Amino acid sequence: MSLNKAESDYLDMLQHIMHHGVDKTDRTGTGTREVFGYNLRIVLSDDFFPIFTTKQVYWKKAFGEMLWMLSGSRNIRPLIEQGNHIWTDWPLKRYNATLDLPVTRDEFEKRILKDDAFSEEWGDTGGSYGYHWRNWPTYKPSCFNVDFFGNKPNLFEHGPGIDQVQLAIDKLINKPDDRRIIIEGWNVAEIENMAAKSLPPCHKTYQFLTAGDKLNLHVTLRKH
Repeated sequence: MSLNKAESDYLDMLQHIMHHGVDKTDRTGTGTREVFGYNLRIVLSDDFFPIFTTKQVYWKKAFGEMLWMLSGSRNIRPLIEQGNHIWTDWPLKRYNATLDLPVTRDEFEKRILKDDAFSEEWGDTGGSYGYHWRNWPTYKPSCFNVDFFGNKPNLFEHGPGIDQVQLAIDKLINKPDDRRIIIEGWNVAEIENMAAKSLPPCHKTYQFLTAGDKLNLHVTLRKH
């Protein structure tokens, strides 16, 4: 079986990590071997898409997950409706930690689908990925700085969310030479909430650059 260059480069990266990486501990207790700052360059021309053939990839579910992210949703219900369980484990673990007798994934997902209030509370992923792409939170001074008793409960309230994806598209169309076409997923103020309910984003920063009739994308992944 012949490999395309992107896949060959990927396998070279794995070899480099195995031979030159440093063993580290991690939150799961499994352990990792890592190198820092490795780069892969992938050319998507000639109708090529980088789905690797050296491991099993459930590409329909992967595309479904990406569309879910691009929708801006922070709840797993739309994924479960598609039979996609890729994000269920973290909310399920959080829910089971409150019970004496844990429920199964199937029981949990059935309740997510039929119970709106339960889904809102326990299906929430903490806003990782797409939510911050499509609805980056902003704040403005509150109109209710003082309550009936003279207290100051909220000095700020939520303002309109920022749709970073739409902003990037608009700039690519109208200002393609702009050097600030960036989508950011690493919201420092929300990291603990993401970690408590699912995971902080692994692929976290996306910068676009046009070069003639070509579009380049630089994706930054955190250590993960």
